[in-house]
Amino acid sequence: MKLATRPATLLAAAIGLSLAAAPASAQERARVAVLGFDNLSGWWGQDLGNAASERLTTELVNANQFTVIEREMIGRILDEQGFQMTGAVDADQVVEIGRIAGVDYIIVGSITQFSIQQTGGRVNVLGRSVGGSRTQAESALDVRAISTRTAAIVAAARGEGDHTLTSVSIGNEGISQSSPYNPGLAQEALTPAIEQIVSTLRENAGAFEVPDEPLPPAAPPTVVGISSDGQFYIDQGQNFGIQVGNRYAVMRVVDEIVDASGNVLDVVTERVGVLEVVRVLSQSAIAAAVEGEAAEGDVLEALEGG
Repeated sequence: MKLATRPATLLAAAIGLSLAAAPASAQERARVAVLGFDNLSGWWGQDLGNAASERLTTELVNANQFTVIEREMIGRILDEQGFQMTGAVDADQVVEIGRIAGVDYIIVGSITQFSIQQTGGRVNVLGRSVGGSRTQAESALDVRAISTRTAAIVAAARGEGDHTLTSVSIGNEGISQSSPYNPGLAQEALTPAIEQIVSTLRENAGAFEVPDEPLPPAAPPTVVGISSDGQFYIDQGQNFGIQVGNRYAVMRVVDEIVDASGNVLDVVTERVGVLEVVRVLSQSAIAAAVEGEAAEGDVLEALEGG
């Protein structure tokens, strides 16, 4: 038995498995992740920031030029590691996120302007009250793409958009002057700005180089699942340089060392088996047991010559 520090996270496994079926061409694209937008406009708080980042993620996927990591998975990883889900991350955090999630670039952004102007009135027509309203929303967004290797900004883009909504009502109801969060209106106002940003990023696609060497992992590979035929899924793949034929000792946690406050100081592990990689995917791998056993959650240590 020996002491081993607790792995930084197991959630990166989900990212690897989600891209396991990606075609070879997708594996050659830069891997990007979109963080939440900082909302500097004062309108609708983080709801608007999340709407912008979700829309940008969708448009980047549709651009078919990047391998885009699911935002929910990135959010879970950042939450577990105590990082922010917005663009307010420092250089060290950018690099750490890249290593944990296996992404080449982090995309952060801010909503620098968002406004809604609503006008309306009501008149009497043949004894009935007829009203109309016009709502116009405008937006401006700034985006930066940051390398997770150097923390340098490799591309920047700005987009502006607007949307107008008109409505007519008949009856005695007044026209509301309030502006509660309206997801449909927000999306309509943000979409033109997001489309401009994606167009700029595509024009600068040459800046999103796919690194020749994989990122060094921030945590050891981990067994994250077992197939119906008894093979084992690992949460790292080509993104961390894993190759077919690599062998790993399977280390299982058998005890924890905690202090008086209940904080885990270390974990005690023992070797229970050996796995050999039989297939490598973009961000995950599949292995077979050549000795002993393995189970979900077991941590892998590379064997010399393996």
